Amino acid sequence: MTSARRVPAFAELPAMAEAGVPGFDVAAWAGIMVPAATPKAVIARLNAEVNKALATPALAERLPELGLQVAGGTPEFGEHIRREAARWAGVVKKAGIKADWSRQPAARGPWLTTRGSRLVADGSQ
Repeated sequence: MTSARRVPAFAELPAMAEAGVPGFDVAAWAGIMVPAATPKAVIARLNAEVNKALATPALAERLPELGLQVAGGTPEFGEHIRREAARWAGVVKKAGIKADWSRQPAARGPWLTTRGSRLVADGSQ
C-alpha cells in the first residue's frame, strides 16, 4: 500500500510510513469530468447525484471490499487535478517520461501505461 494510512480492505498490509518510508503518500484517484462549457447547474446536479449514489448501501459496502476508499467530492475536482499535476510534474520531467499518442485509438479514451521509464498510450485494457 502506498498511501499514508492503511487501507481497510488490506488491513494486514502496512502503510508506507509504517514500512519505514515516512511522508510517502501516493494514491490512485478517479473522478468524472465534463466539457468546460457545461452549465454550472448541470455540474452541481451531476455532482449531487454521484455523491448520492456513492452513499447508497450497495456502493458504500461494495467499493471498500474492492480496496477503494470512497470520498465523494465537490464540483471543484479540477483543483485536485491541478494539484496532482503540479505534484508530479518534476518527477515526470526528471525521469524523462513522454506521452506517446501514436498508438491512440481514435474511438476510445487514452489508456496510459509505462514501458521502462516511458509513458505510452495503450488501447488495450
